[in-house]
Amino acid sequence: MKSEILPREAFEISQKTQRKIQQKIQQQERLRKKHAKIPIGGKFPIGIRERIFNFLCFLFRVRTR
Repeated sequence: MKSEILPREAFEISQKTQRKIQQKIQQQERLRKKHAKIPIGGKFPIGIRERIFNFLCFLFRVRTR
């Protein structure tokens, strides 16, 4: 019975975290536009930085259960 409930819960949780991630990415892009000359994230290209951020969110989500 639990196996039927869990996917839906996991889906709802992932939806919430995706919204949070999108909001943070939007905030970062606003900052990028304000400080266009300053490379945000230092040495990391933007794509890798977002992957690291998503991975940290995933770890945090697993840990809090």
